[in-house]
Amino acid sequence: MPTVKKCGTCREVKNTSEFVPRRDAPGKFMPRCKACRDLEKSNKRIVKQGVKQTMEPKREVSDYEKEFRRMRPKIIKRANGRCEAQIVQVCTGAGRHVHHRKLRKQGGTNGFDNLCALCTECHEWIHAHPSVSYSKGWLVHEWEPEVPLQPNW
Repeated sequence: MPTVKKCGTCREVKNTSEFVPRRDAPGKFMPRCKACRDLEKSNKRIVKQGVKQTMEPKREVSDYEKEFRRMRPKIIKRANGRCEAQIVQVCTGAGRHVHHRKLRKQGGTNGFDNLCALCTECHEWIHAHPSVSYSKGWLVHEWEPEVPLQPNW
């Protein structure tokens, strides 16, 4: 059993003694460390007492993100929930991540031709190996048009 765990809030790797054990799953722990949980509780108490909140307010969702959230289920449905790349040996085949082939910073859109459904492993591989990904069409240069990806299956 692992003795360290990454906190879902502060993203630090800590000893499992810094996490609250889960009641519903013996041997598993809550996603946040005790320090982050206590900080959130104290911030809620401060707000209840009428003192200004110290946590950052939630940011407003952009139109681009709203459009992406609307397109995500359509892309996964188009792929029948399957990974459209299936390029690594440990590919789970479950296309749960939606990937922008032409990256947002390069002017990529949320169109059907620019988005594809990928498993976690293939998605990470594509971003870790950009030269191969560009040659295979899993990534698209900013000067190239967004054309449909031909799935491997």
